[in-house]
Amino acid sequence: MSNRPISAIPEPPKSTDPALRAFMSALKEAVEVRLGRRGDPLDEAVTKRELVDSGIARLRSPLQSDLQPVVVTPSEARITPPVPIGFFADGVFGGVHLTWENPFQAYTVHAYTEVWRGQSNDRSEAVLINSSRGATFFDRIPDDDAGDYWYWVRFVSEYNKLGPFSLPFKAGKPQDTAKLIEQLSGAIDKSELTEAFQEEVALMQNSYSIKLEVNGYASGFATFNDGKRADFAVLADRFWVGSPDVGRIKPFIIDDGTVYMDTAVIREASIQQGKLGPISFGKIIDSAGNPVTTLAGKLRADAIDVEKLQVTDANISGVIKSGALAANGLPRWMLDKNGGMTLNGSGAQGRMEIRDTVIKVHDGVGRLRVQLGDLTL
Repeated sequence: MSNRPISAIPEPPKSTDPALRAFMSALKEAVEVRLGRRGDPLDEAVTKRELVDSGIARLRSPLQSDLQPVVVTPSEARITPPVPIGFFADGVFGGVHLTWENPFQAYTVHAYTEVWRGQSNDRSEAVLINSSRGATFFDRIPDDDAGDYWYWVRFVSEYNKLGPFSLPFKAGKPQDTAKLIEQLSGAIDKSELTEAFQEEVALMQNSYSIKLEVNGYASGFATFNDGKRADFAVLADRFWVGSPDVGRIKPFIIDDGTVYMDTAVIREASIQQGKLGPISFGKIIDSAGNPVTTLAGKLRADAIDVEKLQVTDANISGVIKSGALAANGLPRWMLDKNGGMTLNGSGAQGRMEIRDTVIKVHDGVGRLRVQLGDLTL
């Protein structure tokens, strides 16, 4: 505030001419409104001295009368993002899945995470491939580019300040299942055992085969062992395994290229694509063997679409918003990670914003009509 307080302005003398008295009263009111002693606080005037004393502006040399603004850097802008921790890359069908610990729990002004990829463990040769606002990213890799890659991530703050890179992690995309089957089938077609079916290896040793042929349509089985590799092959449209005690149910059937199993116990499985009926999980673990469904674990996904969700405790890293849109094209309501809430009318009624220390109401054309709380925002 000013170091030169202005004394109270006295009322005009009653003996003053009425016209002059009315003028002096209006002048007194105008001055007092500008001094903030009456009227709307938003109409109070600010002096150059007050601006300089508050640190908002400073005198421009050498005139010492003109002002120039002082750039005020928020304390949050000086925060350097931390090193990402818990960074992990896992090669799965379709690409490489990257995860890291939630950055919003590490610092308060997180904006997004950069994802870098390289052909070798040399970060100077890595390239920025994308960014993520959460704690996960899926790098989709075409089948022709399948192989091993090196990955790094780093955090970027809301003030565009870059943090340090994470430690590198190497991961590769597995080859597509269809291609694996194609390659395996090709290798089988070229094997000695298949040639035995085709009667093209007359001198083959240590082999046994049975072949049935009707009207040129062949089936059978064969076994072969050359001391280095052993094969057992069945040539049939339908192949099944059963037991006399099982009854009509055959626990394992191959019919027209499709495998049917009644019951299976599998220690480890890789499934590229599937359809599941009712299913129960005893435990879900990541590729490192860490549980992700226990009380201490985490379940992460690019998107989860559920009809009904009950959450005891939630940590919001971005925003929660309505799927319905207002007349201005924005969500009807939105709650951000900083505690701010925006409500938009369905028609042209306007919108309301609720922040830490202020409430604002705008009309249908965006004009501010009501502001409560901190009037400087």
